[in-house]
Amino acid sequence: MKYIITEGKLDSVIDSFITSQFGNLEHQMDGDRLTLTNENGYPLIIILDYDNVYEVFVLETVYASIYNLFSLNGFDDIQHHLRKWFKKHLNINIDEVKTFENGGDEYIY
Repeated sequence: MKYIITEGKLDSVIDSFITSQFGNLEHQMDGDRLTLTNENGYPLIIILDYDNVYEVFVLETVYASIYNLFSLNGFDDIQHHLRKWFKKHLNINIDEVKTFENGGDEYIY
């Protein structure tokens, strides 16, 4: 059986998946740093605000799951979908999403 998925429908499915990964996040503000954590208090997104110029970091495992699940075609493809998600859901424009690893107490500062 062959399925044909339009670009708009694929964008919608990817957006829904990203939202499910980041759903119900808790906000922790510390100066110009916003950390979005899951219900267990683990950071999933870190946003640094330099006078409305944002630097965004996403937990590496979440970033990789989005990339791998949809077989995205390289760096530009995943960046496109993540930039779109941050604009739609958090109303921030960003140039690039970076990653961080949750290997202990060390996060992006």
